[in-house]
Amino acid sequence: MLISRKNAPKYKLAVWTLIVQTGILAAPRWGSLPDLWLERDEKLNNVHLAVQFFGQIAIILLVCRLVGVVAKWIGQPQVVAEMIAGVLLGPSLFGLFFPEWQSWLFPWDATQKTRDTQSYLFPASQLGLALYMFIVGLEFRVDILRDHFKSSAAVSLAGMIAPFVLGAALAYYFIHNTNLFPEKTTSFEAMLFL
Repeated sequence: MLISRKNAPKYKLAVWTLIVQTGILAAPRWGSLPDLWLERDEKLNNVHLAVQFFGQIAIILLVCRLVGVVAKWIGQPQVVAEMIAGVLLGPSLFGLFFPEWQSWLFPWDATQKTRDTQSYLFPASQLGLALYMFIVGLEFRVDILRDHFKSSAAVSLAGMIAPFVLGAALAYYFIHNTNLFPEKTTSFEAMLFL
């Protein structure tokens, strides 16, 4: 059965119920929520990883919804709100101002010698992106594109050409005025790089 607009709330309720039940069932084992995340030298077991993963998903969804309400209020679509939520939760903002909280919520081992939830969160996010693009493709209306072909083509071409031209101009400036590129790099290579 496909998820339609009519039965989508049932699936959302099922996902939230699973997240809450995972947290409730796991909490008595460790006593309190901060005990759920272990010290850095301890290895995570499967239950720890599952609870932390679903906790991360719950926080991501909550922040997306909250930012979505604000975005809707100012006339922006939900997808823009989700991108903003990603920046808010990432190292650019949350990690900059609250690095301890960010490393507690999204622990990451740069050496990849220990298991952490980033190893599971990234593939899950890529799967979500693929499913989102699939749904966008299902709802794509060719008749609208056909009616507005000239304006669509102009916007698409401008969206590709403008960054290339600006990047090439920036590379030309950088190659002649900074030490950003190695000495043997030609202007053409720098422009292609940027």
